[in-house]
Amino acid sequence: MTAEQLTQEVAKRTCDVTALTALWQSTIGTHTPSGQQFGVWLDLHPLQRVAFGIRETSRKFLRLNRQMTPEHMVKFASAVMNTQKTKEQGKAA
Repeated sequence: MTAEQLTQEVAKRTCDVTALTALWQSTIGTHTPSGQQFGVWLDLHPLQRVAFGIRETSRKFLRLNRQMTPEHMVKFASAVMNTQKTKEQGKAA
């Protein structure tokens, strides 16, 4: 890997984390996870799946009248992403 490729990879990751942070803030509006948490999700899932998990967490948050702890939101989002991954892998098989 060249320095230029690494720089491009880091820039893309920063852009993805910024976009996901903005999505979280615009849909949930509170208890935004750390950039590190978004990075963990992006290590495990593509951007589209992480965004799907955030949107589903927002729906759950609203259904529960905004009564979710920050930890519950992160765990719920992670579970949604993992479930979606399993569904997608099942379709590919």
